[in-house]
Amino acid sequence: MNNYKFMRPITELADSMQWQRIDLPLDIYNKTKSNLSDIRIYQVLSKTDTLECPYIFDASINKSKSYEVEFHLLNQSKRSIGPSHTFHLQDKKIINEIFLDFDNLNFDWKVILEGSTDQKSWSTILDDYRILAIKGPNGDYRFTSLYFPKSNFEYYRVTIKSKDDVKFGKATFHFEKSEHNRYSEVPINSQLIEPDKKNKESIIKISLAEVFQVDQIQLNVNSKGDYYRPINITVLHDSTLIDKKWNYHYRSLYQGTLSSLQDARFDFDDGFGKTFRITIENHDNPMLDLGTVTLRNRTQSIYSKLTKKDQLFLCYGNGDASFPNYDLKYFKDDIELHGNPIKLGTETHRTVSKDNIEKPLFDNKLWLWALLFFLVAGMGWVSLKMLRNDSIIK
Repeated sequence: MNNYKFMRPITELADSMQWQRIDLPLDIYNKTKSNLSDIRIYQVLSKTDTLECPYIFDASINKSKSYEVEFHLLNQSKRSIGPSHTFHLQDKKIINEIFLDFDNLNFDWKVILEGSTDQKSWSTILDDYRILAIKGPNGDYRFTSLYFPKSNFEYYRVTIKSKDDVKFGKATFHFEKSEHNRYSEVPINSQLIEPDKKNKESIIKISLAEVFQVDQIQLNVNSKGDYYRPINITVLHDSTLIDKKWNYHYRSLYQGTLSSLQDARFDFDDGFGKTFRITIENHDNPMLDLGTVTLRNRTQSIYSKLTKKDQLFLCYGNGDASFPNYDLKYFKDDIELHGNPIKLGTETHRTVSKDNIEKPLFDNKLWLWALLFFLVAGMGWVSLKMLRNDSIIK
């Protein structure tokens, strides 16, 4: 415990559970190792004795329960507004997603989705829902997924509002239940949006006051109308000085498409940094009207079986620490990772005593000089003794 630079007291436990959830504070990431391996929970038993409390680390990834529903394509017909496809679900299960596939390469269609229990009375689920496919020199883009509230019909009808020759490929029916992540907003120090007219790009430069773990970036696009732009999100990870000029090296976090059909929210991993750059390719289109960019950190949590709040501390900030090896990792599936977080007190910065750090035997130069003196003196004494013995023999 004495080898950790920072500590926070655990001031209040959750009432309704034995397994306590500790949400790691946002400002902890620039005080710990990047892999969070130096986090510990200690209980102080006496002035000279502490107890390390095992915990389980929850990566806080989106958890989802999903299944695919089997169906039959009953018929394909022509309606006045366009081609229609009717599907029958073998098992009457709840669904909230339909993924459509077409052999057409380029299209921009509106879709009507309806549900029925008897194929006589139809209820509208989606109307004028847009699907799109683009295949061109600037890249490919397809958005043909239908997302809607939970539905429990036996029959579904998908109608494409188009006079085009629709080449229907296949469909899949899904239900997905997601447990969404918890996020904290990362404070931004400065944001600069500037055009790169030569490369026909918009560059967004974001600077943070200190290093943070960023897991999600959301753009605020004020432009009206449709747009489809390639986007690349990078983080500064290194710089070199060449000929008295700094060269900055960025690492890519996300490459994809910024589209008016989808949320301008992008998730990625390993976004640990202080300076971020977003590049939007405009091609021959005018720049998008962009507002404030929001950066978010996915809340990481640890779970520990704590029963008493007295003298409990969350400790971190030890560059020599490695991941703890607890038995709990073998029983993670038996633990329900949920509940309200416990409360932490004010952070305390502790100076790690040099007495706790093992030094090499000859860290002090006086030891070396003393050793050298005794070696020389010893060699001189041996030499003198040998000379005296030679004199006696002669």
